[in-house]
Amino acid sequence: MRKNDMLFFLERNADCAKDLVEYVKGEDDAALESLATALARKAYRLAREVAGEIHRGKSFTRLKVSRNKILYGSLKVRHKVEDLVVRFFAHRFPGFIIILESWRGCYIYGGQFKALVFTEEGLKNALEGLVGDSAKDEDSNPEKVWEEFYSSQYIPERENLRLFAKNMPKKFGTWETKNLQRTLGCKRLDEILDKERKPD
Repeated sequence: MRKNDMLFFLERNADCAKDLVEYVKGEDDAALESLATALARKAYRLAREVAGEIHRGKSFTRLKVSRNKILYGSLKVRHKVEDLVVRFFAHRFPGFIIILESWRGCYIYGGQFKALVFTEEGLKNALEGLVGDSAKDEDSNPEKVWEEFYSSQYIPERENLRLFAKNMPKKFGTWETKNLQRTLGCKRLDEILDKERKPD
């Protein structure tokens, strides 16, 4: 792993001390790439943790669709990777607004939103204007379109549940029966928008 890449991941690691970052900045590339010292090996391990979490976020986050061209889901992560994952999905699905919820807040990217972080109340206020201004097309069914896209990506012959379980441990989510997907149990957008109107 190159020095610049290692620094990029280390600065997003929740467990990385500033002393280790300074060590990597002062060390030469050859020593870091060959893992010649204990600190270099520790830095490599911490950087790989972040890279793995980014990979899991991109590969296993189950997005749901709303009528307002919003794709939303939930991330259960330790490291600061939410902005990278939300931008990945925004690039993959142009024209949609992507919302990812994590314990740090709600990350939004797309349209007028650029990787902004909201609390739940802030997200409610931001979405009310968006949903209110969006015209409802009763003839369109974005959920059906999204399910057709998802089904087109699924190849039964290549199903490998052992590999899936290895890359997506139970601690990252709960089982959902449909398509044997393990998801992160995100809230529905209407639950956020209507929270104040629902009785306790």
